[in-house]
Amino acid sequence: MKELFTTLLTLSIDSVSQTGSFSFVLFFILTYFFSAIPFSALIPRLFGYNVLTSGSKNPGFTNVLRTAGFKIAVICLIFDMLKGVLPTYIALSLGMNFDLACTAGLIAVIGHCYSVFLKFKGGKGAATTAGVILSLSPTVFLIIAVVQLTLIVTTKYMSVASMTSSIVFPIAIGVLFGAKHAIVPAFFTVFIILKHRSNITKLLMGTENKITIKK
Repeated sequence: MKELFTTLLTLSIDSVSQTGSFSFVLFFILTYFFSAIPFSALIPRLFGYNVLTSGSKNPGFTNVLRTAGFKIAVICLIFDMLKGVLPTYIALSLGMNFDLACTAGLIAVIGHCYSVFLKFKGGKGAATTAGVILSLSPTVFLIIAVVQLTLIVTTKYMSVASMTSSIVFPIAIGVLFGAKHAIVPAFFTVFIILKHRSNITKLLMGTENKITIKK
């Protein structure tokens, strides 16, 4: 994981250096700190739930769903998606090209997963990645949403749905926008699958928890 993180960081720096603009560097730094805000830990606490000590102890949609219930989980999902939506949308609005905007989204996912406010721990990046995709291409977002929901309904495993959706991401981008634009999305795929290593082990052992909702 450390090697991947270093590679992702190097890719981000190289992309920024091509612009020759310090303002882009500052934007990427701000993107990290914004996305590092642990909404899925803070919001449940407002309602008396501590997801960091409950269930999987992961500040993400699935654990919030199990610990705090559907309504609170949806609120957290929206905020975690915004971590990806806003930086990517702003990057595009600032005139960054597709790959740089995607890199901004990648930094947002890194911030979410390795939050400085949680001692560099965090979620697994699926919701924030969804937000990035929504800003990059609503069409690709709809395709992935269909895949995600279909797998959630049929398998009841959020981890399977999230990992499969991450694989579809670069494929869909490559088909619609060209193979050269699928490179950065492919890093999302590798990153998310590595973040789900423990889930893969549980799936192979038959001990992975299916989606349950706290009533």
